[in-house]
Formats: sequence, C-alpha cells, structure tokens
Amino acid sequence: MTEAHILIPQLKTPEEVNEIKLENGKGLGGRPRLDREKVWELSYQKRCWYCGIPVQIDAVKCPKCQRARFEPWSKVEIAKYLHMGERTVYSILQEKPEDYKPEALQFVLPTDLEACDSIKEWREGIRRSGSLTTMHIVSLLIKAFEGKVVPNWKCHPDRFDLEKAKEFVSVYLEQFKVKKVPRHFRQAIRSFLASKNIAIPRGMGSQFGLGGEKESYGQYAHIKLTDAQIDQAQEILKDDLETRTFFNYGIESCARSQTLAKTEISKIDVEENQLIAIRVFESKTEKPWTKYLLTTKYPHAMQTWQDIQAYMKAHPNRRFLFLDKESDYQAFEDRICKKLKELYQTLGLTDPYFYMKPIHSLRHIGAQLWLRRTKRDYGFVAEVGGWKTIDVLKDCYGGLTPEDMLEKLRELEKA
Repeated sequence: MTEAHILIPQLKTPEEVNEIKLENGKGLGGRPRLDREKVWELSYQKRCWYCGIPVQIDAVKCPKCQRARFEPWSKVEIAKYLHMGERTVYSILQEKPEDYKPEALQFVLPTDLEACDSIKEWREGIRRSGSLTTMHIVSLLIKAFEGKVVPNWKCHPDRFDLEKAKEFVSVYLEQFKVKKVPRHFRQAIRSFLASKNIAIPRGMGSQFGLGGEKESYGQYAHIKLTDAQIDQAQEILKDDLETRTFFNYGIESCARSQTLAKTEISKIDVEENQLIAIRVFESKTEKPWTKYLLTTKYPHAMQTWQDIQAYMKAHPNRRFLFLDKESDYQAFEDRICKKLKELYQTLGLTDPYFYMKPIHSLRHIGAQLWLRRTKRDYGFVAEVGGWKTIDVLKDCYGGLTPEDMLEKLRELEKA
C-alpha cells in the first residue's frame, strides 16, 4: 500500500462526538434517541391497571380491555415495558428537559387550544361562511376539550374525530344521567367535524347521539293571543308607551328581539295608501326583510304606527328605534322582559312559554295574528314575517288550536 492510501484518523472534540452520535440515532449518554423520548413520553401518559399498556392522557377507557382504571407510569414499570434497566430509565428521566412535552400532549396547557390548527381553521371557516352568530360554539367545544364540561373526558382538538365524538356523547349521557346531549353541544360537534371534512353517515346522526333536531321543535306552535286579548293589552299598557310600542311592533312585524330594538329609524318609510314599510336585517337568518303595517285596514296596525310616531317624537336624536346606542341593548332587553311578563300575568296567561321567552312570544303571537288575517295563507305569512320555510312556520308557530279546529269545522258545516 502506498503512502497516499494511508488514512490517519483525526481526533474529535467532545462536541463533534455528540453530533456524530445524534446523526447515528444516539442521544447524549449513548442511548438511542427513540428510547430516550419513549421513556419521556411514557412518563406523561397513563397506564392501564389491567392490561399494563400505555393509554393517552385524555382517554376515558382502555382501547384494549375497555376498562377505566389507570395509574401513572413508575420507573419500574417503564423499565419492564421497554425492556430496559431501572438505572437506565432513572438516568434518562434525569436528562429530560424541564420544558419537554410530547407533541401529542401539548393540549395539557389550556392556553394552547386556541392556537391549534384545527381550531383556527374552524374559526376561519365560520368567518368565511358569514354565520358569525354561531361563533360562540367554538369556545363551548373548547371547554369540553379542556375537561371543563365532563370532568373525566379531555381531547386534543387535532385528534378529535367521529369516534371521539361518540365517546364524548357516551360519557356525557352517563355523567349527567340524561337521554340526549344538549343541542348546542351537538351543533358544535357537527360543525367542528364538518370543518375537518369528517362526515356523519347519512341517517346516523340520531343513532350516534349527534342529531341536529331541536328538543322543543313544534312544542310551542299553539302560543297566541286572541284579538280581544291584544285589545286588552292596549288598555293595560296605556301609560307605558315604550312597552306598548315594543309589544305592538313585535306582533305586527314578527321580528326577533334584537331586530326590533335595533330597527333604524331612517329605514321606516310611508308608501302609497298609508302602507308603512320598515326594512330590517335579521341576524339569525342573515337576510334583510321588509315589514309592513297595513294601517288602512287593521286598527291594531294603525295603533302601532301611531305609537311608533309618538315614540320617535319622544326620542328625536336616536338612530335606533328603542336604543340610544347598540351597547344599551342588554339593559333594554332586561327591562322589557320584566314588563312583558307583568303584562302576561295581568292578562291571565298561564302557559310557561310566555314567561320563559317573553320577547320571542311576540313572534308567535304575530304569526297567529297574520294567519288569522290571511285565512292561514302560510306562504304569504312566511314571507311577511321572516321565516325561511313554510314548514317552520307551520310546525313551530302556526299550530291549530282546538278553538281553531272548531271554527273551521263550523265554516265547513255552513258551506
């Protein structure tokens, strides 16, 4: 061999030796990096008491035996599981950085959840859709992920899928001894899964406990006031212009609470033949609607227009009909709810819905009022009152009471 082919090894510094070990899959101390990180990760996980296998920290049941008794990993158990010496495990745990956390377990810190990619994409999707009124369901589901809804259930948002959703439903039902998860949680779960392109199989929503139906759907279609009761309300509220105006405008327009309060005075127009047109925007349906007061035919509509005019005259500098500024809404709502409950009590109304939903009851009363006027023309009333579909108006607002049925039968007898 010639002199040119002789290779003389070069001495390495300690730093260079460590770099070579890392490149070869070895960490400090000569152990493979995979072994070191596995030990560190197990120290963060739980161990099934029955099977002895690792279980994710947010798990409710062991994936193998389906039991729910867990314990933290001891150094001895880690050593047995990984076929390592106890002293080696002890040494590796001593090397663990103070800020070390496995990537899959970052959710242990609640403040991290808002920054998760899946949560950020969900929020962005809601913004793109324009349905900003549903944004509150994000924080609602985050509380569930953090374990603040069901104490023994947590989940990282990035790992949440249909199986985790079914698991949450099962745990929730067991924890609270109820038959169904509340609709706002079901709505949040369905929306979040959709943002991750996870589809609930067609027709399986109810079977998984994730159906989108309302618990009270159609239960309050009978809520109404007769024409005589509406006239009686005028007398009861004769000295309260604010409440009477809100009550009358509410049942004539069938608008929702914030839409009523935030009606812009500049968008109230007098058209031909004294027809009053009021342009409003319904935030729930995200659609503009025009409300009408038929002042030449219906005395109550004329009374409503007179009250609105008197109320605007009493508050000449307002942009909104019932508010000086938008931030006054909550105080106004609290005040008007109290006044409406007093009105319903004076009228002798006993149905609990009037007192649970004093303002929304006006939408029910208005629906029945317009249906009486139009001889139950559901299509026309849905357009005037602001319902997206005739079915919702029929099922939830326009139910026939026994008195309505009797009147209809009498009309048929005379025909």
